[in-house]
Amino acid sequence: MTEPANPNPAAYWRHRRRLAYWAMTALTAMAGLALLGLVPDATVPLLETVAWVFGFVIGAYYGNNALEAFASKGRNR
Repeated sequence: MTEPANPNPAAYWRHRRRLAYWAMTALTAMAGLALLGLVPDATVPLLETVAWVFGFVIGAYYGNNALEAFASKGRNR
């Protein structure tokens, strides 16, 4: 059996990159607001959870990039 071709991998990577950039922007904004003392104490648990989610998005993006680079490097030999 042949594997189906990906219709447009460049478009998928553009969207993944955009998601990672938004997550980095949100984390930077949250850190900046926290350093300035503008985060109410009642919202700290929620923001911690959101920070973990954004951190996971960024880690998944860079992790998938690394896995793809290693996988494609092995195929070219």
